[in-house]
Formats: sequence, C-alpha cells, structure tokens
Amino acid sequence: MRVLNILLLGSDEPALQQMAKILRDEGVQVETSHNLVDAFALAGQAWDFLLIDLDGLNSFTRSLLPSICSSFPNLPIIGIARRPGVDTGRLEADYGRILDAYVCGIPRPEELIVSFPQVAAKYVCETGTLRTRGTRPLFS
Repeated sequence: MRVLNILLLGSDEPALQQMAKILRDEGVQVETSHNLVDAFALAGQAWDFLLIDLDGLNSFTRSLLPSICSSFPNLPIIGIARRPGVDTGRLEADYGRILDAYVCGIPRPEELIVSFPQVAAKYVCETGTLRTRGTRPLFS
C-alpha cells in the first residue's frame, strides 16, 4: 500500500512533533522542519503535501509564503490553524490567495487526498484504489 508523504513546516517544534505523531498514527510518512531553508531543501523530494502550521508563524516566514507557493506550483500547500475558535474569515483574508487550502485542526489523510484531485488521481494510479490504512475506503 502506498504511503502518503507530507512535509510539515512550522516554528513551534513541540507542536510540529505532536501533529506529526497524529499523522503518523494515521499511516502517513511525515518529515518536520522548523527551518525554512531546510524546508526548501526537503521540498525537492516527492512530497504529496506541504502542511504549514499557521499558529505562531513569524512575520518573516509569513512574508515568504508566496515565494514558497510559487516555487512549488504542483505541490498542494495547506495551512493548519490549531487554535480552537479560529476566525475562518480571517484565515481566508490572510491566506486565501496564497495557500491552496487551510484547515482548522489536523486534517485526516483521506480528507487531504480527496480534496485535491491531482493527488487523488496519483494515489489511485499508484495503488489502484482510494483506500488508506487497512481496508477503510475513502468513499463510502
């Protein structure tokens, strides 16, 4: 079975490790980075998604988001807001034109796959099915 590969970028190392553990428990291969230079080096690998922890992003990293997105046009880049009660209107205003998507909370792998048709098509091509861990189908 094919494993989903995700690069997780953020400035809060303990939060990154916690999110990575949750994603790994879902059967995802996750590499974390809190250094933007490392993230650019790692982005050359065959990642399915780049997830960016939006909580606590410093202004320098935030200012580089458009460059990150334009440097990797075929890599879906998704922002994660972890704080409860986040203002989704504010997320849309801040990141709607920069990121491919944003989510509140840690996304499930199947939500990521089906939200991006190019990833779903690649996944089906490589596995022959839209299933993740075990035999649980992505579509019922």
